[in-house]
Amino acid sequence: MSNVYQEIFDKLFAKYKNSPNILGTFEILSSPLQDSNDAIDWVLNNLSIDEAEGELLDFIGGWIGVVRPPAQEEDIFWLCRDEEVADDIDNHHGLSTDAMTEGGYLTGDDGCLSKADPGTYVSDEIFRQYIRAKASTFRKTATREIMFNYILQFGIRSKLIESNRSVTIEPFSYDDMNYFLRDYVTEKGFRPAGIEIAIEPQENPDSEV
Repeated sequence: MSNVYQEIFDKLFAKYKNSPNILGTFEILSSPLQDSNDAIDWVLNNLSIDEAEGELLDFIGGWIGVVRPPAQEEDIFWLCRDEEVADDIDNHHGLSTDAMTEGGYLTGDDGCLSKADPGTYVSDEIFRQYIRAKASTFRKTATREIMFNYILQFGIRSKLIESNRSVTIEPFSYDDMNYFLRDYVTEKGFRPAGIEIAIEPQENPDSEV
């Protein structure tokens, strides 16, 4: 790490070594300059998707246009037929007490926001997935290898169904992709020119990959 005070001192006092006024001036200036220099060095040494946290991670994402999304509600349910309830081991269909639900949630462009902690955003760990996914496809064409790599950044095992000017993603498990992630991948994520990205409808909870 460079020493701002010493660098300035060495350069100027080689010529003006007998000027006490200059010495006093640079003693005052060197402290804030050193703080700025240390902050810049720290940022440059921590510009890693794996190591950055908080605002610095937001800064890295902003370089390639990735904005941290709001935290998504985890305790959600959906309408179903009576015969489907018997197979709902994890109680995903909302058969809970009144204390645990507000009767359903409405979603918007930001997804289904956290009811327990409104105004919060996804964790650094999840946000890193969004940044890595965008970075893996940044200014690249939609080859099969790049598409696979893109989906893998979200921790999703899937198969790709390709046809003329379209790519359909079929996750190994339907639950691997919540509704916010499905919308993000198809509407806000990798959008190669002229290529339509879709998620394969799955009637069964698991598919073969």
